[in-house]
Amino acid sequence: MGDLLYHEAVLIGIWLETLVYGIYVPLFFTCLWVVLCRKSVRPVNWKLLGPAIVMFILSTVHLVQGFVQSSNPALYYADLQRWKNVWSDAIYVTINFIGDGIVIYRCFVVWNYRKRIIILPLLGLLGSAVTGIYAVIGFHYVKPGDTAFVLRISAFARADFVLSLIVNVMCTGLIAFHIWRSARFIGSHLGGNHVGVYYGALAVIVESAAIYTISMAIYIGLYVSEMNAQYVLYLVNTQIIGIVPTLILVRVGLGLTHTSGWDTMQGSNLPYSHGGVFIADRDNPIQIRREREMVTDGSISLKTSRNSGSGEYGVTTVGYNRAGPSR
Repeated sequence: MGDLLYHEAVLIGIWLETLVYGIYVPLFFTCLWVVLCRKSVRPVNWKLLGPAIVMFILSTVHLVQGFVQSSNPALYYADLQRWKNVWSDAIYVTINFIGDGIVIYRCFVVWNYRKRIIILPLLGLLGSAVTGIYAVIGFHYVKPGDTAFVLRISAFARADFVLSLIVNVMCTGLIAFHIWRSARFIGSHLGGNHVGVYYGALAVIVESAAIYTISMAIYIGLYVSEMNAQYVLYLVNTQIIGIVPTLILVRVGLGLTHTSGWDTMQGSNLPYSHGGVFIADRDNPIQIRREREMVTDGSISLKTSRNSGSGEYGVTTVGYNRAGPSR
């Protein structure tokens, strides 16, 4: 099967980007409703909502500027130096930078603000941003007839895409590992009935990250193969990058998780507090003193301690302290 012509790939990409944007719009406004209109239930975390709003605005601009009128589409799209092409790529690099930054921030929060955990992801983010900027600048130096696969552009673009993928996989793996480790710890001390919320959160993280990871992996394969079809996924990914964090905010805000299927974690299945004491099980209560409860983008962080024969042990799970990092 032959490759698409460049202008054909662009036109198909814009069409598919529009379809994905049609999914993004109701999802984004649902996110606003969940976060802003239900702030009495869960405080607004502007560190996550703010970037989500910026990404939606940039994604909208990216889509709108793709609609042009030209009597000769092949000739128009062959001009890589046109300002709309450079502007489009600059928007993509910016959205990608913000999206990766959100992933790193969430990893930082989940790991209780341990700076050493995010050193490598931050270096990857910096490298991705620098190579992305160089790739965009490279369009000013292309010659008539050149494609986006010329070395001046492709060398930096490949590095940008690969580093972004590595950052996402690395942070998602760290988040998933921390939640899984917390679930095992809770299960070993309180029983398997109390780990469902952790595995639900784990499913949300992994499922949402898989959307971007798979799409980006396919895109990198097409780009390295120097196929024009890569531009289709390039345009679609612009919307997917914004959809992923928005989807997590919506799912967690509505209490949706994925266990054996799509279902809702009911409050009656979760631990509850009474009289300042944290009760893990209504029928077989184990009293755990609640030291601090912190709420973030739908993740609940609970630092608890329990007196036992061997002394006192602590449990720290997913979360964010609105007053700042725990000291």
